[in-house]
Amino acid sequence: MMEDFKKTYLRLCKEYCIEPLDCILNQLNETCDGNLKKRLDLSTQSLSVDTCAVLGKVLMNDIVFAEIMLGDCMLNEEGARYLLCGLSTNTVIQTLDLKVE
Repeated sequence: MMEDFKKTYLRLCKEYCIEPLDCILNQLNETCDGNLKKRLDLSTQSLSVDTCAVLGKVLMNDIVFAEIMLGDCMLNEEGARYLLCGLSTNTVIQTLDLKVE
């Protein structure tokens, strides 16, 4: 599951001609305990519109993450729209944190 997310993320980054974010790759490389809900913590990361577009597409069918942390990501309206479009079809994510510190 985690490997599928990573492959899709890397493929879409290549298609969009953007560099994959280390903060995402590092979290994907961590071992995941099957009994714990996995969190994707992107808090305080500056997410470009293209990065949001890629993440939105990956999150559409994601079954790995139950929690997404996006606090202080400096999202603009277009980036947020891409993310929310992807999240609107996701049935696994239970928590979305958009808090601004």
